[in-house]
Amino acid sequence: MNSECSWYYMPRTTLIGAGAVKKTGEELKSRGVRKSLVVTDKFMAASSVMGIIKEVLDGSNICTSVFSRVEPNPTMSQVSEGVKVFIEENCDSIISLGGGSPHDCAKAIKLTLLDGGLTSLDTVPLMAVNTTAGTASEITRFAIITDTDKHQKLSIIDERAIPDIAVDDPGLMVGMPAGLTAATGMDALTHAVEAFVAKGRNPITDCTSIKAIELINKYLLRAYRKGDDMEARDGMVYAQYLAGMAFSNSGLGLAHAMAHQLGGIYNLPHGLCNAILLPYVVTFNLDCCYKDYAHIARSIGICSPALPDRTAARAFVRYIAKLDRELAMPKKTKELGVRPDDFKKLAGMAMADPSLKMNPVDADEQNIIGLYENSYEGRLET
Repeated sequence: MNSECSWYYMPRTTLIGAGAVKKTGEELKSRGVRKSLVVTDKFMAASSVMGIIKEVLDGSNICTSVFSRVEPNPTMSQVSEGVKVFIEENCDSIISLGGGSPHDCAKAIKLTLLDGGLTSLDTVPLMAVNTTAGTASEITRFAIITDTDKHQKLSIIDERAIPDIAVDDPGLMVGMPAGLTAATGMDALTHAVEAFVAKGRNPITDCTSIKAIELINKYLLRAYRKGDDMEARDGMVYAQYLAGMAFSNSGLGLAHAMAHQLGGIYNLPHGLCNAILLPYVVTFNLDCCYKDYAHIARSIGICSPALPDRTAARAFVRYIAKLDRELAMPKKTKELGVRPDDFKKLAGMAMADPSLKMNPVDADEQNIIGLYENSYEGRLET
């Protein structure tokens, strides 16, 4: 446990649970908002969810301008475009609508406006309306933006990036495709598992991590198999939120350091990369963290309480691999088009990723190359 002074970061306001979206207008109005830039993607801009948001905001006399050019793994150029629209449309606030990509893009837009002196506003209220259950970007101080020239993901860590209002309404997630439910759910699991052993962990993050893992164990497969299971959707909303509370304050680890590079080089879905990499990183950390992984295994009931810690920890590795299979996740990064010739480059970039600093076991470039090689071939020691 980290015994030094810890800072704990959270949104000022969270609206969570069924019907939360209906309260968004009054929350923005209470902050004096007049016109919001809605940052989203083309799919969400044309969805019924956008119609719901506009109807609620209209009821509070809040105007909107829509920036819908965000793509998976948002880029620096998309951030610049969003800044331009914000200024041209004379907006005074931002609403991000969707999953991690719109949220991250909106955070970067806000920071660019403030740091670049591009707005006369003292601050730019940001409301993140979440439509997936995994990234927790609606509550964290992290934003991941891709530099397309360098094929590299840049990690922004800034408390000003935390949305002022986080909105998690499970009703907005009912139509989420099964594959996206699986990938974002595994992202949430990776957040919670890495936070539980991170160097920056503390008693608060331990509690939120373990509860998130318990909820994911209970509800992820249900939400994946039956998208309109509202109990499961609600459970996953709380699970991913708790995982976000944990990692935003404890830090992450090697799985994220490696996954970010796969996303940057190959433009792969982040949750998918985490799903494949997580059991390999847990195995890498095992000698240091076997008691913690054993605690997780017992908490979710996958082994006998009397089982030795190291054996229970191995059971947790097998559990992750089995969950990946049940969610139809790829078994190997080879299936995603990853190239062995890039392993050294990927490892070098992972070494510079801020997430690596919080991993409980120090990893060098050769260690990371080895993990990329094993995940490429599907060589998992269980």
